[in-house]
Amino acid sequence: MPQSFAAVHLHVVFSTRQREPLIGADLIDRLHDYLGAAVAGAGCVSLGVGGVADHVHLLIGLGR
Repeated sequence: MPQSFAAVHLHVVFSTRQREPLIGADLIDRLHDYLGAAVAGAGCVSLGVGGVADHVHLLIGLGR
C-alpha cells in the first residue's frame, strides 16, 4: 500500500520594538521555555527555540 509523507516546518522570528536589547539574560531561558510550551499547547512540535537580547527564533513543525 503506498504511503505519503508530509512535513511542514516554519521558521518564526519575533523582534523587540526597534530591535532594542530588552530581553535580559535573567529572562531569556524562561521566555524560551514559555514559547516552547505555547507551541506544544497549540498541537505543534517545537524543534528549536533560541535568540538573543533583541529577537527570538522558533523552528516549528506542523502536524498534518
